[in-house]
Amino acid sequence: MVAANKYGKFYRIKTEEADPELARFFFGIYKVVSPAQTLLQHALQSTQLKLATVNNFLNPRQLDILAQVSPESIDERATNIPPRDLARQIQTEFDTLAGSFDTELKGRINECYNLILTLIKFVSFDFYFFLKKFDSHLRERNFSYNPQFIPVQGRLISDELKDFLELTGTLDPNLDWNSALMALKAFKDTDVVNPKLWNSLLLQLRDIKRSGILEMMIRFIDKNPDWSWVPSVHNEDITGAYLEIIKTEMFDHLKKIITVTQNTQITEYAQAVFGYTNVNNLKNYTDRAGEMYVKKGFPGFRFSQGLNYLSAFLLEEKMEFLGLYDLILVRAQWVTPALSLPLSESVRTLIPYHDRINELDDSLANGGVYSNRLKTAMIKIDRDKNQTKIISANLDTVNGEAKTIINEAIFHLSVLHDGFTDTLEDCRKNDPTVILNWEELNTFSVLPMESQLQSIVTRLTNILQLLRLIVQASDELI
Repeated sequence: MVAANKYGKFYRIKTEEADPELARFFFGIYKVVSPAQTLLQHALQSTQLKLATVNNFLNPRQLDILAQVSPESIDERATNIPPRDLARQIQTEFDTLAGSFDTELKGRINECYNLILTLIKFVSFDFYFFLKKFDSHLRERNFSYNPQFIPVQGRLISDELKDFLELTGTLDPNLDWNSALMALKAFKDTDVVNPKLWNSLLLQLRDIKRSGILEMMIRFIDKNPDWSWVPSVHNEDITGAYLEIIKTEMFDHLKKIITVTQNTQITEYAQAVFGYTNVNNLKNYTDRAGEMYVKKGFPGFRFSQGLNYLSAFLLEEKMEFLGLYDLILVRAQWVTPALSLPLSESVRTLIPYHDRINELDDSLANGGVYSNRLKTAMIKIDRDKNQTKIISANLDTVNGEAKTIINEAIFHLSVLHDGFTDTLEDCRKNDPTVILNWEELNTFSVLPMESQLQSIVTRLTNILQLLRLIVQASDELI
């Protein structure tokens, strides 16, 4: 019975009213948890809270590994270690860290985090709204004010009492609240609640729950003697999420470093090949045109940069290739004519590649086969998710063709590079062994054959490095 209960003063059975004594009990809780209400407003969605909780349990060796894979450490290490070697190192370090999370450690971490969730949910109870029913003059978090609580009809607070009971379900003073409060302090850089007051509150809440007074009140108020409640229990496993956060942050940062390094190298190679970096040979298969697809989560035109540089190179070098073709492959006297066949074949194959690139670019112009398909699908995508497959398929086809063109060009340019390198070495010999009439060829050439071959070998070296780097960088964006 309520009257015989230790906390029977909380409820007036005859008038069916909650007594001011109940309000004073809630006001006491409100004073203890008020700082936490402000500090933990958005904590449930906080990644940093998960990090702070786990870090609170790590041993010195684990913390040392964590420091090694931090963005600051990665930046410092990247100045002396090639990015790909560094990627292998930090993957090994991360694997070591992940492997150190045994079952016992995971259990302690998860228990602590779930206690924190219990605390956060508990302090989110709207004590102010509840107490204002007992004193309409009460102001939020004004604890210098001396409240004048009056009795309140039980039916006006029944729902709040039910919510409150659910939130107190796992507030057990025997659990490891010290670890939870330490993690919260690390998270907010201050105590979210006074530890002594919190521990006293936990003991008081346990006494209240053991008395059963709040359940009795609700049953009287609702006139439902069978009413019961289920505590709000949290059972989250955050260690997996924690490791995923660390891994994502680690490799995203390393990816930025690699991207910056690659972009710097690409700029340097482009400058070496063309003497400038602002190359705009394509009109439709461009980074800018692909942005509309990237914004919708598609890859865009992944090989536009490489195809653009290849197009410009082939256009600029066409006459050079034809000139050398005439000299090296038509006028030259090869000791073994079969040795010239790979060079001859690659030159003839590369010459029409510029037209092949233009065909791909034109397919994305207004009226082009891929342009029509992609634009139609993009118009419909917001109301028809099946258009996603159409867009993906067409982008895959276009990007696949672009990559094929670049890779085939790399093969043939490599053949030219190796062939011209061999002929350059032969040209420099006192007794050539590949081509027998170098002196005659020099009479047909505006420039000495040696300098002409050296120039084309250098340009081929640079364009090959440029294209290979771009293909590698584009593949890594998948």
